[in-house]
Amino acid sequence: LGVRAADSYGRLPLHHACVNGALTEVVEKLLMAYPESIDVADVWGKTAITSVRTSSNKNKNAIIEMLEKRPSFYVMKVADMKRVAIEEKQQIAFDEKFKVAEMKHKNVLTALEQELVNERMKAADLEGKLESTKKNVESLEEKIAELEKTVEEDKTKIATLEKSEASLNERVESQNEEISILSEKLNEMESLRESLSNLEESSSERI
Repeated sequence: LGVRAADSYGRLPLHHACVNGALTEVVEKLLMAYPESIDVADVWGKTAITSVRTSSNKNKNAIIEMLEKRPSFYVMKVADMKRVAIEEKQQIAFDEKFKVAEMKHKNVLTALEQELVNERMKAADLEGKLESTKKNVESLEEKIAELEKTVEEDKTKIATLEKSEASLNERVESQNEEISILSEKLNEMESLRESLSNLEESSSERI
């Protein structure tokens, strides 16, 4: 509101700044705050540019150049400044969000990398156990093969023993038959002896 307030002579702060030797930066700020003040005249019909041309302001040439630009120039400049400020804020907000997202992604990536390391360690441990199991299986297979070989050898021995036993049984049966025959012969001889003995007794009695 201050940049639009005129004194009793209709002069705006811009009029006073131009006449009283204000710095160009001050004049530019007044124009940026109220661009239409370029065309505002005081009670004598003087605009800011008319006043500065008749002043002894050492910066009047630079100020005249600034005032010769239309209000639309400063309106656009203000709009550009606001746009740049908004873009800077948006960029700052984006950078903050990006940093947060990047940090989250890094944390997730770190967690995934650690998980991958853990899985690789588990896989290596399983491979070691699998290799040990394979060796145990190979050892068991060798023992089974040895046992099967021993069983085959035992079967062969048993078959041989069975043959030997059968042969021995045959011999025993043959010997039993021979013993039976001898026993019969012995019985016959005993019978003959008894007969002879009886004959001898009979002969003795007759004599």
